[in-house]
Amino acid sequence: NIFYVKKPTVLKGEINKNIIITEENSPYLVDGDVIVKPGTKIQINEGATIIFKPDATLWVKGQLIAKGTEKKPVLFRPINNQSSWNSLYFEHASDSCVLQNVIIEDGTVNSKYTNLYIENSKIIIKNKQLFISQEQRLCLVWIHHGKFTFKNNYLTSKGKGEGMDVNYAKSLVEN
Repeated sequence: NIFYVKKPTVLKGEINKNIIITEENSPYLVDGDVIVKPGTKIQINEGATIIFKPDATLWVKGQLIAKGTEKKPVLFRPINNQSSWNSLYFEHASDSCVLQNVIIEDGTVNSKYTNLYIENSKIIIKNKQLFISQEQRLCLVWIHHGKFTFKNNYLTSKGKGEGMDVNYAKSLVEN
């Protein structure tokens, strides 16, 4: 059998210039916490794969536009099938953010003071430990302020934690 080993394009530290993430240059590896600086845009094209090391977070303070298709979704996944990662965290993003035809495996979505649009996407938790305690309530989707649109999506987990927690946001959640 012939197989090819491809080194990932590593994303780490701060991203302070616009970038386009493509299927051709996939996979991309989020190596620890990565911050998308205000005024910076990441565009993720159909078929692209972004892999996360355990506990890694992609902090979006700029703009993230991830647009897959039904046949070629954008995939956010852990580094291996037995692990998980932290989250896509949109915080005071400088422009509206979009997740369209995206699959998020074993990571969550958090948004604080951001306009976030999620459509035709899936959030699937198999390994990530979700729990509720006095100090912390882990959710698949957590929204605090901003504008939030959530259409035609699929959420599934292991029956722990909370599915979606939306607070003080102008929201539309359907299908």
